[in-house]
Amino acid sequence: MSMAVACDANVKIRRGNFSAACLLCACLLAPLTAVGTDMHDVDMAVRVRDYARAAQLLKPLAQQGDAEAQYRLAGFYRMGTGVAKSHKTAVRWLRRAAKQGYVKAQYNLGIMYENGWGVPLDPFMAEQWFRKAATGGYAMAAAKLRDMAKTKSASPAALLRAARKGEEGEIPSLIARGVDVNAADIYGRTALMEAAEGGHDNVVKLLLQAGARPNGKDRYHDSALLLAVREEHKDCVERLLSARADVNVIDANGNTPLLVAVIQGDAGLVATLLRAKPDVGVRNKRKWTAVQYAQSRGYKDIVKNLVAHGAVLEHAKSLAQAQVAAAAEPRPQLADGKQPYQGWSPLMIAAWRGQEDVVRGLLRQGADVAVRDEEGHTALTRAAWRGHAGIITALLKKGANPNDKQVNGKTALMWAAQQGRRKAVRALLAGGANASLHQDSGETALSYALTSGQEPVVDVLLKAGADVNATRRDGITPLMVAAQRGGKPVLEILLGHGARIDARDVAGRTALWYAADSGSLDAVSLLTAHHADGGIADHEGYTPLARAAQQGRADVVGMLLQNGGGINQTTKTGNTPLMLAADGGHAAVIQRLLAAGAKVNERNGVGNTALMLAAAGGHTKAVQLLLKNGADADIRNLKREQARSLAKAAGHKDIVQVLENHPAGKKGFLGLF
Repeated sequence: MSMAVACDANVKIRRGNFSAACLLCACLLAPLTAVGTDMHDVDMAVRVRDYARAAQLLKPLAQQGDAEAQYRLAGFYRMGTGVAKSHKTAVRWLRRAAKQGYVKAQYNLGIMYENGWGVPLDPFMAEQWFRKAATGGYAMAAAKLRDMAKTKSASPAALLRAARKGEEGEIPSLIARGVDVNAADIYGRTALMEAAEGGHDNVVKLLLQAGARPNGKDRYHDSALLLAVREEHKDCVERLLSARADVNVIDANGNTPLLVAVIQGDAGLVATLLRAKPDVGVRNKRKWTAVQYAQSRGYKDIVKNLVAHGAVLEHAKSLAQAQVAAAAEPRPQLADGKQPYQGWSPLMIAAWRGQEDVVRGLLRQGADVAVRDEEGHTALTRAAWRGHAGIITALLKKGANPNDKQVNGKTALMWAAQQGRRKAVRALLAGGANASLHQDSGETALSYALTSGQEPVVDVLLKAGADVNATRRDGITPLMVAAQRGGKPVLEILLGHGARIDARDVAGRTALWYAADSGSLDAVSLLTAHHADGGIADHEGYTPLARAAQQGRADVVGMLLQNGGGINQTTKTGNTPLMLAADGGHAAVIQRLLAAGAKVNERNGVGNTALMLAAAGGHTKAVQLLLKNGADADIRNLKREQARSLAKAAGHKDIVQVLENHPAGKKGFLGLF
């Protein structure tokens, strides 16, 4: 690896001053292509560690447009060596060098976007610059793109995230690419558990069909069935029972699914579980049975149903006795022997576990509702996270502040909304929670609900006065989040509450841009029907059509073209939608664009045509399609390269053959023009 490459590869090293010094030396001693008196002086200054002088000598060269000098000067500002550290200044010099096609600068500009150094955090722009550098032959950029593709597309974390958000379209693809359907995170949570807790019945069905084990438990002793019962997702409960989920599974408190349903007073779920013939006489760690809970709480219909299924009526223990028993319970340990509730007060533990009787008893004994644990949680935020509405109401009546914020600014309502706890959200709102509060990042309860795919909570929050146009620090609005997820019903709800359809984030993108990016035909259709402007480009010049073309979303491209998507509109680098599609080898998109009148021989900022980009990328079908529709194989770019020479340099022999066999149709003397 060359010195320059070593610099690029280790921009995020955190191994101490010695490593940082080695990195800096590698950067600053990188050989320069332009050799002269001034450059010699720069190298000499670096060798004697006079970085201030080296930076001073580089500045005029960079200002004169020397790309290598601009790149090196950016390194000084990035590291704060010889000049005051400034990521923004580093980005400015990297951008100037990158625009000249300097691949190392393009790659490092991608790194800046990837980490949010000197620019807003923007994975899309990071990918764009990595792609430019890779196209220019920079091997590290190509490797970076491969790593990004692996991280984004096929990992256990991606499967759990898709299950949590109810993204049923992603599940089969991830499993087909080899992700283990039973993979668990560090807490022992599987995709099936996430889907069951979120109430995503179709996802539960897909996972079970793919071989998900219905009886696995996480580190807190919860199974998918227990989670579905606790969140009162009847469809998921029925689905799991039909897959032979253990109806007598026991949680950390000794409760079976039937006990949980009875404690929550859900007669419908109790009836569903009883049809699976559970053991109605099971006692939990407090020695209570299901019928005792039902008797003590006055659930007459549930008592009647339990007795009909063999439960024996007993005198319920007094609440005082139950509290003593609960207080004496040993806390469950995790698989590694650690205590799961380190630093929590008894009130927090009971609130988290959903032990409403214990919570009420502790409150009567004067338990402090404002006490925080090491993570800044109170009993209220713990109860909100788990969705225990009855406990939330009890805590609020004892003075818990519904709008209290953790250090990071997160409220109980945000926790409940993020987890999709509709009953908890309603309880908090009834207790005075402000639906429009936001963190410093701009996140609100509404944005958490949308980002986590908890659409059922959205309407509840909006009716309670949540700001439908609240923006995060990055300018993202609720409508943009919904558009990216592609959920038509929630988009309709947001638009019905007055969401601004053409609002732009800090990158200049609109809801329609995000819908096009996600490939959601329903979202694009709805937004265009509400007159979203398809001609709005982001700050890099990408319109929704350009982004859809780049992503290979043929159906979305077709719909945007019907609504005047700007077929020949160019990005800041001069690329048309046709060029972006050709660069990615998206033949179906190319066909639609050409049929709609895209100009086949347009050139971008460096003189490349769609044909050149397809040839350089090794996209044979795209090359053939472009040639068939009049692409000129003899056009040269600013470096005097043709499609044929680009394909040859990249080692695409089949494309070279296609181009050589195509009728020349040369223009001008010896094909030079």
